[in-house]
Amino acid sequence: MNIQTINFNAAMTFLIDQVIDEHTPSQIVLDFEGSNDPNLARFYKGFGAKRTTYMGWQQNKLGFPLKQLFQLYRSLKNNK
Repeated sequence: MNIQTINFNAAMTFLIDQVIDEHTPSQIVLDFEGSNDPNLARFYKGFGAKRTTYMGWQQNKLGFPLKQLFQLYRSLKNNK
């Protein structure tokens, strides 16, 4: 990491902390949006974020044969 990256990360942390402090007495909800990145999760956890699991829905509306090709692609990708 170089000094510019460290300074940018410190500035982002400071700005987020200031927004949280400013809105603490209010009923505002800060949604940190989920991520599969463990480093981002650790960063947000430092502000009191809590891990939450959400259900998802994905629908494939492709026509034949694209639908079958896409399903094959996903199954091969998931088996790696």
